[in-house]
Amino acid sequence: MKIKKNQIKLRLRWFEYFKKQKNISKTCRYFGISRQTYYKWLKRYINDDKETLLDLSKKPKNIKYKITPEIKKIIKELRINRFFGAFKISRYLKNNKNFDLGPASINKTLRKMKINRLKLVKKLIKT
Repeated sequence: MKIKKNQIKLRLRWFEYFKKQKNISKTCRYFGISRQTYYKWLKRYINDDKETLLDLSKKPKNIKYKITPEIKKIIKELRINRFFGAFKISRYLKNNKNFDLGPASINKTLRKMKINRLKLVKKLIKT
């Protein structure tokens, strides 16, 4: 909460300083920001609403592919039973299941399931 209030206060100080100076370049130099940044926040600051001076979320609005439990099950089976790597699993999913998922995403999924190392997978099977 305190960080958010400080962000708002700082940005309000930019606008107050500009009202006194009447020069955007001097204002930006004084605060160490670019004119592009100043104009961005000026554009967002509408009708004296202080909430518009908060940073917007950088979280993506849509996730292109969400890995379903069924796909996770297939990835796990291919890794444990056939010892497939991320590239082979990716090709298998694309060719047989019509599900286009990159090797990096598959590696990430394997790490989350803690079966990303083939040596460890083979040891698990032996015991």
